[in-house]
Amino acid sequence: MAPVDLSRVLWTNDAPSPAEETSLKQAVSKLERKLKTIQRNLDQHKGALSVIRRFPYEILGRIFCFTLHDLSPLDKHGRSSLLKLGRVCRGWREASLLEHRLWSSLELGRAGTYEQVTTWLKRSGNVAKSLSTTLEKKEDNDRFANSTIVRLLTDGPPFDHLYLSCGHVGALAQFIYHFGLARVGAPLRPWDGLRSLVIDICYQPDGASAFDGETPPSTIYSLLPPVKSLVICLPNQDSIFDLRIPHDVPIGVTPTLLAGLTSLGFSCDWESDHILRMLQECTNLDHLIVEFDNLVIPTVDPSERTYPLDGIQLTKLRSLELRWLRGPGRQLHILNYIVTPHLTSLAIVIEMDEDPTLLVDTTQKITHFIKRSRCQDTLCSLRLQYIDPEDPQDFASIFSLMPKLRQLTLQSVMVDGDFWCTLRDQNCLRHLEKLEVLQVTEVDYSRLFIREILRFLEEQGKREKKCDVLVSFPELGTLTSSDAEDIWLSRTKGSLKDFGIEFSIICEEIDYHPPYSWNC
Repeated sequence: MAPVDLSRVLWTNDAPSPAEETSLKQAVSKLERKLKTIQRNLDQHKGALSVIRRFPYEILGRIFCFTLHDLSPLDKHGRSSLLKLGRVCRGWREASLLEHRLWSSLELGRAGTYEQVTTWLKRSGNVAKSLSTTLEKKEDNDRFANSTIVRLLTDGPPFDHLYLSCGHVGALAQFIYHFGLARVGAPLRPWDGLRSLVIDICYQPDGASAFDGETPPSTIYSLLPPVKSLVICLPNQDSIFDLRIPHDVPIGVTPTLLAGLTSLGFSCDWESDHILRMLQECTNLDHLIVEFDNLVIPTVDPSERTYPLDGIQLTKLRSLELRWLRGPGRQLHILNYIVTPHLTSLAIVIEMDEDPTLLVDTTQKITHFIKRSRCQDTLCSLRLQYIDPEDPQDFASIFSLMPKLRQLTLQSVMVDGDFWCTLRDQNCLRHLEKLEVLQVTEVDYSRLFIREILRFLEEQGKREKKCDVLVSFPELGTLTSSDAEDIWLSRTKGSLKDFGIEFSIICEEIDYHPPYSWNC
């Protein structure tokens, strides 16, 4: 069939005839196919000019690390994501293999056989390796001895960190007893060379019989390897104790092990003084985390107490974190019994569900601790979370004890304009380099709140070092960073940057149970 001449309908407004309409549709279909081909070629040519192709493999590898950071240690999903990155092209695979840290942290789960796991870990080169695994139940001895985790810690490569999550204390006891057996003259195993160990006992109510007798057996902790960093998370007191008194239940970590620790994490809500008994032996501690502190000092003969009531001297401690503190009137009780003359970083998080009326003497306890420790000139970082001070002005007075403070974070802390006014009047926080006021709940007074912060910063004048300021509100539609700049310019000659201030306002949903890492 002879082609139809379409010039009449292409260059006029006349309606096409049936034959012309058919030809037009065929032409449109043909042109669309050509257009798709051209678009593919165009995208291919543009892609060849992409800046990412010029990135060195080392930079790409670091980007991959940030991409997978939240998945570390890599579980099944994380390992799949890493392998997919390496399948994009040869260059990306080379970049992933060059970044050894990507292959160094592994959550076993169903990671495969011993051979498969060691092949994976070989790609980490000489980077420190870490393992995470869950011990769900006690197993047959032969099957247990041939399990992947046991073989890895017996014959595998050296490991730096081990995270043990236990749903049943019997499984934990079987695991540690296996490695704690005397091996005179035998070569050292990866277990013996661990530098960091986390033991997290997640109690399950249907396993109550597993906690009869010692809770858990103190001999478990007496057989641990000589690690430098140790975290112990014990089951909830209400789950395991009936008539027994937590004071009478030994923990059993040996004084020798405690003396060698530089980092200790202790999560325990038992009404006891276990943490003080342990700290008495921690002569080299640099970093301390205490969770669910429910410190109760037993009434005993002074000659039987192993720690001084005037304060345990932690002369090497630099960082102290107190998390999810609970118990009426006991939230900061531990501060009465430790002395930290070289403390540089302090973080305090109160239990979110606590009745604010029970948070008594918060300011006084912090003040007394700082004065007694004489760490005013060393403390440079402070983080406070979920604190509702009775008197914001009195609360602000504690910052006069911290002349060297460079970093301050107040998260869900109920402060108002009087707080910032008091800081201004007392000439506090002159050396701040980072200020974070997060999850501010006074949304209705957001402009006034920002104005008071800016007045506090203005009073300090131009800074020699830049100060990064971040304020977050839980709702959209409050203020923006440009609003803060406008408020500043309405009062002051010169921009925020002229005064060395980087001011940011963001919207951030309140996370009442943020995750905390136990990877010491």
